[in-house]
Order: sequence, then structure tokens, then C-alpha cells
Amino acid sequence: MSRDPLLDSLFRTALSGQASDVHLTTDAIPIFRDRDGGFVPLSEKPLTRDAIEGFTQVLLSQAQQEILQEKGDVDASYTISLPNQEPARTRLNIFQDSAGVSIAIRVLNQKIPKMQDLRLPDSVQFLTREKHGLILFSAPTGNGKTTSIASMLNEIVAEKRRRVITIEDPIEYVYHSAYATISQREVGLHCKSFADGLHAALRENPDVILVGEMRDRDTIETALAAAETGHLVFSTIHASDSCQAVERLTQYFDAASADQVRQQFANSFCAVIAQRLLPKNGGGRIAAFEVLRHTNATANVIRQGNLHMLRTYMTRQEGMIQMEESLQMLRQLRLIR
Repeated sequence: MSRDPLLDSLFRTALSGQASDVHLTTDAIPIFRDRDGGFVPLSEKPLTRDAIEGFTQVLLSQAQQEILQEKGDVDASYTISLPNQEPARTRLNIFQDSAGVSIAIRVLNQKIPKMQDLRLPDSVQFLTREKHGLILFSAPTGNGKTTSIASMLNEIVAEKRRRVITIEDPIEYVYHSAYATISQREVGLHCKSFADGLHAALRENPDVILVGEMRDRDTIETALAAAETGHLVFSTIHASDSCQAVERLTQYFDAASADQVRQQFANSFCAVIAQRLLPKNGGGRIAAFEVLRHTNATANVIRQGNLHMLRTYMTRQEGMIQMEESLQMLRQLRLIR
């Protein structure tokens, strides 16, 4: 594996500072985001175009470099292997911009946290007992969706004999189990797209499927069909709250098809969980959660397309919670300001 001394030095500094993300931009000072969410400079000198291009040679395969040139951005994974340090897995997005090329790096936790440590609501933790249906997490990028799902999946594979298939872009957490049979596939490496990987997964006798993201029509249709036909499906979508997540699913379809998607979703969803990472008093970050559960009332509202009325039926008695209630509880516990 080729190496770059400057890149190694930046990685070493970032890891010693417990970086969650590293940002390398042409003609800008390299920075990392620490576990409290603040930005810290990695050096005093801006990175040159030549330096960034050298980094891409190390971080990307030849095929990935061609995708970057053709499409303008590429996702990848990379394991940081430095002398006298434990390897650290990362998720990369490398993209072209007006200055040249920029690199966004997410440093992945090696250990999958427990659901209790993430303070997942009890009603969400109980979802690991479900046999089929869709469990959808929604949040903007960088708010912990993947980590929450990983904690739930890890609970399932630790206790149950299940056939689990994940389709990710890229693979973030690596699962191990003495009970479950787990196959992890990376888009661009083991399959062409989420949709292609999902179609293949349905021929491979899965009990549980993780689809990294709902971001195109084919993936949404196939995931909903899988959830309706006896599979437990986990996925994510970029939306700020649970109601917007349901609405976002239909935006890939024309009016007639959108109505069909709402019917399918209403029939098959177990829950929609929105989350938001916030600075925690005393350091670090903590998640606030919004939980929309499947009930006759919420399913009927979705079928009718009256999504603006969903919050009326999000009651604590049914294991649901709105984001403002979650924030208020965290403030009462003095965990956030």
C-alpha cells in the first residue's frame, strides 16, 4: 500500500485528538471535528492542489479515481494503518469543487455501542424483537443514524439465529456473531447500487436486511416490498423529522405512484425514528430522538396523505415521542443546555 508522509502526519494528529471527522480542502487549512463537535486546525499551512491530489492517489483505487474524474465525487472506505497505532476505519467522500478537490473523512468507531449507551428510547430498543417490517431512521448527515442502527443490528445478531445481509456505501461497522449468518456488501465494490444489492439480497434467503440509504425510486420500491413480504428491513433517509421522512419517500414518484407508496409504507412500517446530535454538558454529544410508531391511527393518516396530522397521534402511551419532548427531557436531566 502506498503512503504519503503528510497524510500520515495529519491522520496521526487527528486520531490523537479523537477526531470524528477530518476535512482536507485545496488551498485551505486542514481541520478536524472533535467529539464535542468543534473544529480544530491540523496545521497552520493550507493544503496545496498537488498535496490533495497526492492524497487521492493513496486513498482511492484506480477505478475509484476514474469515478471521481467522471462523476465529480466518489464514496469510499479506507483503513488508516499507522506504525504503533491500532488501525482506524474511515468513510470517505472525495469531491471536486471550485478550488480543486476536497476530502471529507468520517472516522468510524471500531466498537459498536450498546443501545442503552446511546440512550435509545425503550420503544426503539423493543423493535429488535420485530420479525418483519420497515424500521426507518431519519436525520441530516452526521447525526448518528448509522450508529443507532448498528447498535440494534448488533443486538439482533448477538442473540438470534438470523440470516442478515447489509448493503452499505461504504461498510461502516463490521458485525461478528456466533449465532447469526452475516453478509456485508459494499456498493461499488460488491454490487453496483443499493437497488441491485437489494434485488440480489431477496434471492439469498435473508431474515434481516440493512439498506444503507433510501435515495432512489427502485431502492424504495424494493425495500417496501421486502418489508411487506416477511423481512425486517432497516434503512435511513435524509430528513429533519419523522413526518418529513415519510413525505421524502414519496418525492421520487409521480402522484399516482406516490399514493401507492404511501399505502405500502402504511402497511409495512414498524417505526420512523428521527434523531439529532447535540453538544452534551461536560463534553461529547448526545442524541435526542423522535419516534413515530405504527398504529391503526398513524397508518390511516399516512394512507390518506394527511401527513400534517401525524403529530396529533404521536402519543407517549403508544411509545411515541416528539422531538421537542425529547429535548425537554434532556434539559430536565441537565444533559444539554
